[in-house]
Amino acid sequence: MKQEILRLERVTCKTGDRTQLQDVSLSVQEGEIVGLVPVSTYGLESLLAVLLRNEPIYYGYVYYREECVNSWKQDRRGRNPISLIDGNISLVEGMSVAMNLYAFRPAKHDEILRERQMQEMVRPYLDDLAPERFGITINPDEPAERLSPLQSVVVEILRAYMLGHRLIILREIGAVLSEEQVLALSGVLRHYAQRGCAFLYISMHMEEIRQICTKAAVFTNGSVAMVAELENREESGALEQSSYRVYADSLYRSVSGALSNAEPEFPPETLLEIRTRRMPYGISVRKGECLAVQFLDTRPYREIIRSLAAPETEPGTELYLHGKRPGRADLRSIAVLKENVAQTMVFREMSVIDNLCMTMDHRLPGIWLKRRQKNLIRKEYIRLTQHDPFERSVSALSAEELTELVYMRIYMQRPQVLIVEQPFKGADVTLRKRIWELIELLMREGITVVLLTVNMADSLTLASRVIRVRPHGQVEEYRRGDFSELPDNLPWAAMYRDLEREMEQQKGGLPSE
Repeated sequence: MKQEILRLERVTCKTGDRTQLQDVSLSVQEGEIVGLVPVSTYGLESLLAVLLRNEPIYYGYVYYREECVNSWKQDRRGRNPISLIDGNISLVEGMSVAMNLYAFRPAKHDEILRERQMQEMVRPYLDDLAPERFGITINPDEPAERLSPLQSVVVEILRAYMLGHRLIILREIGAVLSEEQVLALSGVLRHYAQRGCAFLYISMHMEEIRQICTKAAVFTNGSVAMVAELENREESGALEQSSYRVYADSLYRSVSGALSNAEPEFPPETLLEIRTRRMPYGISVRKGECLAVQFLDTRPYREIIRSLAAPETEPGTELYLHGKRPGRADLRSIAVLKENVAQTMVFREMSVIDNLCMTMDHRLPGIWLKRRQKNLIRKEYIRLTQHDPFERSVSALSAEELTELVYMRIYMQRPQVLIVEQPFKGADVTLRKRIWELIELLMREGITVVLLTVNMADSLTLASRVIRVRPHGQVEEYRRGDFSELPDNLPWAAMYRDLEREMEQQKGGLPSE
């Protein structure tokens, strides 16, 4: 009989007058890979704090391996033997794989670490991964910083297993792995599930959940709405209806309406070209396009991201605007948005209006001293967004409002090209819908958009063209009329097949299934 690894019974958490978790009940058995789909991320951090650190709860019980570790009757702190793995890899750079695996296990305080001893201890665990089965080879002498994202995630899983942690939480791992790497990871998870581990796999996309998990639950507004066995077609269908369509109903109407139109025409001249050492043919985009570039090997993606952060000093990537290397005066014509803009692109010590105007001085010299111009900008912002955040501090704004502020800064800047790094990474369904609307707004203003992604997420709904960069720089190109040929596990790819089928029916083509 399988052991129950985790059980939450009616767990409720409050912060002041606000309820963060409401009657959360969930059970995870050994050998299970349970997907958690956060329709809303409200309360998700509280849930993780309860699982990892036994944060105080207002009501309910938490059991780990059939032992009560937290309840409303007790105030027990301290970490549970549960690991969390996300996109922020926690391996120590400068240390080898063997050292990262060996040094963090429980040991005597006066123990001397010996290289040969470490090698002998970790080798059986690495050999157990069976490279011929999973296609993953990890050298115990390899420095942690040289590992691929997939290798890093696998080493973290292995470290958790060696520590005796039998519940491992993976959060938004698909955002740092390509679809082929996610497939390889699913084999590793099943391997350790057969050895008694259980996994809680948090992802925004049902396509990814279906590919990896055996069971799935919907998390929304601090509650678990429903749980379904994914092998049960009826339960799985109800789960998808409850999660994916919560926001997709409204977004689907907008997306399908846009995609039902004829494929747009663009001028033949290249507006922007991106060249890297790892992609011999480069990436080119024309005026008015929305190009989604998916990297199936994360190394060229990381190379481009580093170069965009420091274009004048970081070698490896070159940008050409209208066929020429952009000078300092041209840099405002190319805007770049980093991942998680609400955290990385907002200046919290500045006011809302100053955050909005900070990239406009090339268009409106002396904007900082002209109150009348600032008032006009403020009115335009309120007209477009239908709300007024200007009387509040930046720190008081929600993640959605901060995201909106950054994208509206780009709207006011009016660059020729906007390059966005993984725009939907970490966003719940409500925020994803708002990001989609904001990028659509910029595209209507004639701004050319390049979406750089590892996980395609919702980028497919915006793209007029997709480039998939395979290992060793091979490039596959898909125009909108070819999107139905994209792999089934890509979010929204099925929608293009449905639209294509509907169009064929309207033309007297194939009957519907």
